[in-house]
Amino acid sequence: MNGVEDEFKITYSKGNFNGNSNYTKRYITNGQLGNPKAHAQINFVNDTIIGAFEISIDKIKIKGKTNKQGFLDGTVLLKYYIKNDSIIETRKYQDGFLLEIEKRNASTNELLVKLIYEDIIKKLSQIKKQEDNLYFKISDKFFGLEFNIDYQNFDNRFVEQFDGNKILQKYLCLFDSIHNNNTSENTKKSILNLSEDLNICTIMRKIH
Repeated sequence: MNGVEDEFKITYSKGNFNGNSNYTKRYITNGQLGNPKAHAQINFVNDTIIGAFEISIDKIKIKGKTNKQGFLDGTVLLKYYIKNDSIIETRKYQDGFLLEIEKRNASTNELLVKLIYEDIIKKLSQIKKQEDNLYFKISDKFFGLEFNIDYQNFDNRFVEQFDGNKILQKYLCLFDSIHNNNTSENTKKSILNLSEDLNICTIMRKIH
């Protein structure tokens, strides 16, 4: 008998994800269970990812953290493949704001992309300093992984997010189906903070 075993170990409290949750994948060959080939470790507080997370599944690797409010914060590392090329993507976040993206060829270390969101960095600095007569503020609403401050569709600051956003959304939502399979249709929800108008599984912030 050949197949795949997917094992989820989830900590619940009062019907919510609370504490460390783990996922492991093993292949079954001729009836024998093999060594783990994939894993994920994520910490939840009341259904929201809080703290460090690490995922290694299907040649995809992700490592990062969220802050106490559930916003992506600090360095997020991703490793994935585009066609036959292995890509290492490094992102820097500050309290849910995307500040930098760097992409390198994992085999040659060639720098492929280097983007610094200087417009956001400047505005965050101005807000922190409480400068007078600012025409913008941090939005009270939460938004999806797509970070777009009026960028054009062809703007690299927008386009270069696509691959990484797709991977983060897919794998950070790994436990979402487990949660919803164990709840009624009337109580289904995401395991992470959602934006008000997008079906996504992590949150970002905007300035407007």
